[in-house]
Amino acid sequence: MRSLGNRLPLEIWHTILGLLPLADKRTCLFVSRFFHAIALRLLFATVTINLGAWENTQLSPRHWQREVCQTREALAEYRSSMAWEKLRHIRLCPHFAGTVRKLIVNAYSPGDTVFVRSCLIETLATLPNLCALVWRGKSPKLSTDVIETLAAKCPYLEELSAPRYAKCLPLSSLRSLRILSLVWQDQMFSDHFVSYESTPENDDEEFEDYDDVTEAVRSVLGSNSRTLRELALSGPWIWDSPMHIFGDLTHLDLLDAVGWGVDDPASWGNLKLIFHHSTRLESLSIVNHSIMIEPLYKVFQSELSALPYLTSFKVIDRHDEPSQARVFALSEFIRHKPRLRRLDVHIDVDWEDISPLLSVLPNLHSLEVLGITVKNQMFNFNNLELEQSIPRGIAALRLDLSYRGLSFPIVDDWLTLIKERLHLSFFYTTNAYGSGGFLNVEHLLTDAGSLELVGANGHMAYVKDLGDENTYSGEWSKRRLCFRDIEDFRHKDWEWLLRHHQLC
Repeated sequence: MRSLGNRLPLEIWHTILGLLPLADKRTCLFVSRFFHAIALRLLFATVTINLGAWENTQLSPRHWQREVCQTREALAEYRSSMAWEKLRHIRLCPHFAGTVRKLIVNAYSPGDTVFVRSCLIETLATLPNLCALVWRGKSPKLSTDVIETLAAKCPYLEELSAPRYAKCLPLSSLRSLRILSLVWQDQMFSDHFVSYESTPENDDEEFEDYDDVTEAVRSVLGSNSRTLRELALSGPWIWDSPMHIFGDLTHLDLLDAVGWGVDDPASWGNLKLIFHHSTRLESLSIVNHSIMIEPLYKVFQSELSALPYLTSFKVIDRHDEPSQARVFALSEFIRHKPRLRRLDVHIDVDWEDISPLLSVLPNLHSLEVLGITVKNQMFNFNNLELEQSIPRGIAALRLDLSYRGLSFPIVDDWLTLIKERLHLSFFYTTNAYGSGGFLNVEHLLTDAGSLELVGANGHMAYVKDLGDENTYSGEWSKRRLCFRDIEDFRHKDWEWLLRHHQLC
């Protein structure tokens, strides 16, 4: 086997083994030293550390009883014990530590967290090839000493994802970030997950001063302006950022980037400035819960020629006020983006007013990934109109529609559209209803055709092809469905399509 390995470049073997299913990659660990070294890099390039149990703070007692088999204390203790063993192994095995490129920390540890944080810091100091850190939760919090360790010991760090909470961190000491995400903690979870944490004794430590955050955001963006390419940010602080950084950005996610009053200068109308500076932007995602949404659609209407290289566009507007004018403005903006390969729209509108958007879709000849949410009730649903609007090149589809009245499609109509007339590899829905009930995972898994991953109403599973039959390869856990790490998906497009959505 060693002689065979010598006859092919290592990069080719890495590619070949990378195409194997997870179980086969694990088997390769025991085939030979040569395959063990390759499989180790593939399997443990990303390591997840679960401190405590995130369910303790995010599941109500009713959902806990239904979805978790252990007590809260037992689950938290088990997770923390496993995390300690992982951290210890990394510290004691330099070869293994050298394989870790991405570390995900789910920080929900109960009680005193000083010891936990010190163990994490010691471990980070042994990860010389770490490229990415994703931190969720606040027990322990992502702290100054963690950031300082990253700056001093992880020279290849290029990605940081952190919950934007509590006192500002010295993020500007990290000077080679290519990807930065500062997203409010509660925007990582769906409405199904609500906080059940006790109120902190010192409330002042849980809140940020507006001016401090403004300066911290400006500082970290300025110190990484040479390398930063992808940015996700919650809140209105984006508008106080130096505009020159947008000239090199290729990906931008803005979540609730508005102020707290009609006279607040932080407005979606400022997006026009970003459009003028973002000459290289390829991906734009906008999430809004505010009633002050009209300036956003005015920008869409007035800046039709902006962002000429845009290939991915997501708009999630959760403001509950249907408007035909908004649909028209959004549709015209999309019509002028012929390069779009991924499109995801969530908007409140009557089905009768969605036609401008549907009419644009067939003309997007590069479109491969599509998401549509029509949240307002439908009285006269036209299944044929929807089918004719979806380009045949679509490989991944997210479809959420609401109904009222008697014009329901039947479940078989949905299945015919999804499995036969479209050649989909991924499909997800939370509201696809037909005469006979809601679509569910079992409907989609039976004779799945080209489908590889399917989901419905808070459940998701990969399709495993066994000869002429399709069966479950295992339903996704609640943790997997909630966090949706990109490593959980076979294709990045699928993760993008579900990003920022509430699935449960």
